[in-house]
Amino acid sequence: ANLQPVPLNTPGGAASGTLTLTLNGNEATISEQVRGLGATFMGKPFPHVQHIHGDAQGVCPTASADTNHDGVISTGEGKATYGGILTTLSTTGGTTPAQATDTSIAPSGPGFSYHRTVTLDPATMHSIQAGTAVIVVHGLNPANAPAASLKETSPLVPSLPLAATAPALCGKLVVSQ
Repeated sequence: ANLQPVPLNTPGGAASGTLTLTLNGNEATISEQVRGLGATFMGKPFPHVQHIHGDAQGVCPTASADTNHDGVISTGEGKATYGGILTTLSTTGGTTPAQATDTSIAPSGPGFSYHRTVTLDPATMHSIQAGTAVIVVHGLNPANAPAASLKETSPLVPSLPLAATAPALCGKLVVSQ
């Protein structure tokens, strides 16, 4: 997956990344490099929850996904294009949707290298095989995030601002040799 800025949420060229997922049966070895994200949040390294989304259109959202016209694409607004959370790309512990917003097991900082081997469930495997799997890295950089994302609360974690859970980077998983 070539991770690119989500329109409206992250300025073009401000952040990027690459993710490689190698399958051996239902075991996925994931290697990822990300740069240009938010560095700190509430005095600590900014946690960036990330997931394999799927079973939708299998694409990243365009600016038109901002259906409430507040200038930011929330996770819910992007869901129509990239689908629901199938696998959480956590640094340790579980990888189910139940861990989706657990910032204590998310990669953090303005850039990170992620490497982990996980077992994928049947829904994730189906989405990968069907070509609808999309990688989404959440957490907007407060330095260049839309103003509304810093003022509105997150519908996913109401104790956090929308910027903490909105999609920052997105990339479709594509088959390569």
